[in-house]
Amino acid sequence: MGITFQKAFNKKNSELVIGSNFSKSDDRIEDIQFNILDIFKLLRKLPNKNSTSPDSVPYILLKKCAFPLSHIITELFRLILDEGEIPEIWKHSIVIPIFKKGDKTITDNYRPIALTCTLCRTFERLLANKLIEFLRNKDFFSIEQFGFLKQRSTVTQLLTMLNQIYSCVDRGNKVDIVYIDFKKAFDTVPIELLIQKVKYIGIDGKILKFLINFLNNRKFKVRIEQDFYEEYPIYSGVPQGSVLGPLLFVIFINDLPEHLPKGVNIKIYADDIKLYVEHNNDNNRNKLKESLLIIEKWAKNNGLRISIDKCVCLYIGKNNDKQQYFIDGLPIKKENCVRDLGILIDTDLSFSAHITKITKQAYSMIVCD
Repeated sequence: MGITFQKAFNKKNSELVIGSNFSKSDDRIEDIQFNILDIFKLLRKLPNKNSTSPDSVPYILLKKCAFPLSHIITELFRLILDEGEIPEIWKHSIVIPIFKKGDKTITDNYRPIALTCTLCRTFERLLANKLIEFLRNKDFFSIEQFGFLKQRSTVTQLLTMLNQIYSCVDRGNKVDIVYIDFKKAFDTVPIELLIQKVKYIGIDGKILKFLINFLNNRKFKVRIEQDFYEEYPIYSGVPQGSVLGPLLFVIFINDLPEHLPKGVNIKIYADDIKLYVEHNNDNNRNKLKESLLIIEKWAKNNGLRISIDKCVCLYIGKNNDKQQYFIDGLPIKKENCVRDLGILIDTDLSFSAHITKITKQAYSMIVCD
């Protein structure tokens, strides 16, 4: 099982470099300031969980003992930042395989859920809050990214996109949407390139030193019930189960929208990407074709792989001639209904498939009760 999960990671590639569209920042953040009260508040917000982590410290212990522990944890966090070194156990994770569907004897049918150290996650939350504040103040985050950011969500993204699409249809035009899937995007981010981007946007000094230490030489081992298995090294990616992982991925992918031509819309939720363009069966769709070529190049330059078999096209509007689109020279599947951030969207925007689905779910709950 561990070997299967390890295959998701890429070997290090030091040849990747930042593209010319990535904006370098003159603003810098090299250290963060915090006090005992900050740590106390963080500890009190921890969940009431007794779950096991690599450091064997449950959340409930830190939360219940927040007052007596705040001072020593504050000193520990300050020392970690000043030295740029972290406890070795903070680089370890426990992976629990969660069955998805299909044959239970096939390891690919399991999704890995990673447990990381509770004290490390607490420190990550402290650092993440400061980094997000710094990046927000410099207006860093793309307006097209809706993942892991306050006041942005799956709902706000869907509402924004659907409002644009309804306006296009009201004008008598059509909309072609292409959904892009990166293969195990979080696991395959090249660490050296990520560090380059992090430094490029102004994260430096003690914080950068910590991040380099935090991202490199990580390991995991699989736990099935109460049994632990062989430990494996992690070569790439942002750490699963961590607090900083999602933020680092958002930073990594943030420059993607800047590469696209005007007239092509892009919406991103973490690693879920969709491109769409308004047209009237005319050449305006060439911009979408051009954008797919740009996405291909961006993925290659950033060490990510596109899963062509999971990419799909959705065509909206009357008499849409459903032009074929390609990625890496291969045709993208055409669908009449697509699951988009949990909502089933069909070509006529009736949402009938989604209504049928939730009706069946509600009925099954009533019958079970």
